Amino acid sequence: MPQSFSMRLFDHWLEQNRARFRHPPTAIVRRKRSRTFRFAGVTPSIWGHVCDWGSIVVGVDYRGETWDLIADLDIVPMRLATGGYVCQLCAADAQKVYPTRASLWIEHGFESLLDWSNAHFRPDLNVMLFQTNNGGATWVELRRCADDMAVAAERGLVADYPLVG
Repeated sequence: MPQSFSMRLFDHWLEQNRARFRHPPTAIVRRKRSRTFRFAGVTPSIWGHVCDWGSIVVGVDYRGETWDLIADLDIVPMRLATGGYVCQLCAADAQKVYPTRASLWIEHGFESLLDWSNAHFRPDLNVMLFQTNNGGATWVELRRCADDMAVAAERGLVADYPLVG
């Protein structure tokens, strides 16, 4: 089954750049239009996903359900009449013009995933899962273990475990 342009590009980019990740994407599930992966050395509840319609996310699962997305690095490529590409999600006054669609995907999308993961997957951080009292909203914080667990419990702490290790 032929792969999409962006998925072939991601596979090639990852092959060339895997060593730049402190915790490289591993155990990749390849589908025609997407890639889902874990990060080596990072708790298995955290996953990443890249798909050809521009979604680039990192999420956290808890008890078989997605608890929250902790990174949303989506891109929406748009070709300019004057040539080049921009991301439609960026504010018009902040849009960078990329010479090719591939350079937009790589620089604005894949490199953002690399930068985000290297900045956030740190051994001094824990995954802290929270939920509102009525169970309606859930969220995740990557932070140092709460000094005052009573305060964390008041905020709706459900689970707290090491991010890396």
